[in-house]
Amino acid sequence: MVKVTTTEELDNFLSKGEKKLVGSSKGSYISDYDSFTINYSSILSSLIKVAGTCCDSYASDLFIDWNAIKLKLDSGKMRSEKIFFGFRDSGIDGKDFIVGRLTTICNASSDYYYKKMFVLDIEVTMRKSNEKIPDNIAMNLYEYNIEKLKEIMKDKKTSSDLLDECLNK
Repeated sequence: MVKVTTTEELDNFLSKGEKKLVGSSKGSYISDYDSFTINYSSILSSLIKVAGTCCDSYASDLFIDWNAIKLKLDSGKMRSEKIFFGFRDSGIDGKDFIVGRLTTICNASSDYYYKKMFVLDIEVTMRKSNEKIPDNIAMNLYEYNIEKLKEIMKDKKTSSDLLDECLNK
């Protein structure tokens, strides 16, 4: 059985159902303050609305995840990465929990565990004059089409069939 281990593998698997851009923002690194400046309010507002409609409990999990992002931005330590958000009745999961549940709950014989799923794609470019110092930052929030992924999975016996297909391209 193939296992999803990297963010690219997870993104590839979830993108089988397609993904669409929900919001984006650009900013820059301020060396005097050793921090990034970026207006991410539209991205965070989108995630807050989804948490309010999808989660019966533990919607505040979003702020735990977002606090980690904010700490990296404020300390100038943010680097390029993808951050996953899986919204369900009982809170919001990140990459590790999503990956751990893919092979057990993401199959044709069960309902999809997550109501909505997103990825925040953060791209930090480094200065050309000194590649150790950040220059600009861009955030793009994408929503995965869970319904389409469910349709694709109806033809698969197990989620590992789809994982094999995605990862062995």
